[in-house]
Amino acid sequence: MGEHVLGNGTHKPPRQLHKELFQESIPKVGAQNGSELHFLDNKDGIKICPSLMDLSHLEAFQDCALQDITSGDYPGVDDNWLGVVSSQGLSLLSADLSGSDVTDIGLCHVKDCKNVEDLNMNFCDKISDVGLGCISGLKKLEALNINCCNCITDVDMKPLSDLTNLKELQISCSKVTDHGITFLKGLHKLALLNMERCPITSACLDSLLDRVGLHYLNVSRSNFTDEFSTQVFKSTKHGIQPVLAHLKGLTNLESLNLDSCMIKDGGLVYLSGLNRLKCLELSDTEVGNNGLRHHSDGGLRSLAKLSSLKSLNLDVHQITDAGLAALTSMFAGLTHLDLFCAKITDNGTNYLRNLQNLRSLEICGRVDKFGVFKRLEFMGNRLRIATFSKSEEVEVIEPGVNQSDLI
Repeated sequence: MGEHVLGNGTHKPPRQLHKELFQESIPKVGAQNGSELHFLDNKDGIKICPSLMDLSHLEAFQDCALQDITSGDYPGVDDNWLGVVSSQGLSLLSADLSGSDVTDIGLCHVKDCKNVEDLNMNFCDKISDVGLGCISGLKKLEALNINCCNCITDVDMKPLSDLTNLKELQISCSKVTDHGITFLKGLHKLALLNMERCPITSACLDSLLDRVGLHYLNVSRSNFTDEFSTQVFKSTKHGIQPVLAHLKGLTNLESLNLDSCMIKDGGLVYLSGLNRLKCLELSDTEVGNNGLRHHSDGGLRSLAKLSSLKSLNLDVHQITDAGLAALTSMFAGLTHLDLFCAKITDNGTNYLRNLQNLRSLEICGRVDKFGVFKRLEFMGNRLRIATFSKSEEVEVIEPGVNQSDLI
């Protein structure tokens, strides 16, 4: 990009010129409105961090070869802003348009920014397969966030099948079903997939069979289940198997979120092969007959092979002292444990001594917080404890607090 010649004969590159023009105009606007405006300049380009700005100010950065533009949740951002965004051309690497009123028309402006690697359109509810089709040619795109775009349906997922370099995809709170997930079959580089609150079932795993590179999977609050019904069975050369068995093939998973899914003790057996799993969310899972929600002590034994597990969430589950004993013997390396509302007694908390690396503990108020603190005081300043009192208030014991301070 060439230089601009000023009236005094001085030669300045566009980025420096626009930066100075912006510096001159912004303080005046800020003074008029009683607010302060800021921007940051670094070796990678200019990142604007305004507390008050409109399109006229952003236009000062037209054709400035910026690498990163963040307008996330800023009021008034719409298609008109996308002209400035697209003018950055091949220099643009990331754009955050979250919470904006950008539509398919505006999104199509980004198609010529061929080097974009990260695009955030969280809470953009005016886009469809037309706009996503426009960005399907961004072959270098690695991260796409369309969380909470409730307008996104199965048909809108088809253009994403061309984004073969995609490593992170977030589609939570959309209307995408199992059929929409079939369009992800060719995205072999996916490492993170967030489908929280999507109307998917465990049958969607059939589209993720060979995702050995998948590290993070979130299907919380979906229709995921381990129940033996025709809807979740798959015919294989080994006969009829429940589709949830496909979890065994995701051998490199490090984080799995099954929060509020209909997973019973029997379903835990399909997690046993996930040897690299570090974080497991099983809170509010459906367990037992007659709608009774609990994790039986026997069900925990299915998790014994998860030797890498560091964080375990069993919130709102009726784990007993016997279950805690098994848990602490199997997962001595745990650093984070959530047992809110579990049926643990004061005597049962003695088993927590086995968790020498524990850094964070959440446990029900049925236990004596002073007793828990006393039993775990050998951990010194390392442990954070949160207890749940009968009044449903959370009490937190931060690292380094003395027992005398709790009275």
